[in-house]
Amino acid sequence: MSVKRPEAYPSYAPVDAAGFAGAQDLEGGSGFGAKEYQFLRAGFVRKVFGLLAAQLALTAAVAAPIVLSSGVRGFVATNSWVVSLASLGSLVLVLVLSLSESARHSHPTNLILLAAFTALEGVLVGAISATYSLSSVALAVALTAGVAGSLAVYAHRAKTDYTARGGALLSALVSLLLTGLFGALFGGGRGLELLLAGGGAVLFSFYIVYDVQLIIGGAHAKFQLSPDDYVAGTLALYLDVINLFIHLLRLLGNERE
Repeated sequence: MSVKRPEAYPSYAPVDAAGFAGAQDLEGGSGFGAKEYQFLRAGFVRKVFGLLAAQLALTAAVAAPIVLSSGVRGFVATNSWVVSLASLGSLVLVLVLSLSESARHSHPTNLILLAAFTALEGVLVGAISATYSLSSVALAVALTAGVAGSLAVYAHRAKTDYTARGGALLSALVSLLLTGLFGALFGGGRGLELLLAGGGAVLFSFYIVYDVQLIIGGAHAKFQLSPDDYVAGTLALYLDVINLFIHLLRLLGNERE
């Protein structure tokens, strides 16, 4: 069954974790002793990556039936309100988590909101993935895992500080969005689509490095997230990974027949 491809992915832009979470400027000191800082940071990093793993697992669990089951795939394809509702819901939830400090920090409300957002994202990821062949989806998953994992290791070991380059990344993102808007309004063909997909994959790769360094912190980073902002860090990194997957799929994928 042919499935109409959603025209836009609502969570295209990554969350600026440094901006809305109030990242600490390490040049002014962390406020902790060395051992206390390392202990708190290690716990924070474990929590963020643990939540990220749970998010990705939930996303896969929600998306898989849409991709694999012809019945579910057909239902989503013939009922456009499903994608519309998921798009609106995910947008509202990401705005709440981004703009409301109490929502991000209130436990377990923050985790409930994060889980609801992730489930809705799973619907959107499934709807997009269902328009591509299974081999293309599997390739994009494998490449995303390999690239994201390698970039996380690089971000941890790199001497270069990427946390001070948020402005440059934001400028690149705005340029990408404006180019995409131009293509949507005036058309650009397959060439522009590939350019946007490739550019998006590169950009979100840089965002992964940027956000991982914000999460890990340390002496090499000018900025870092505070231990209370584990939801901010998780949300930002999750969107980086999901957007990387979507762009790789659009760049390399073959449409489902």
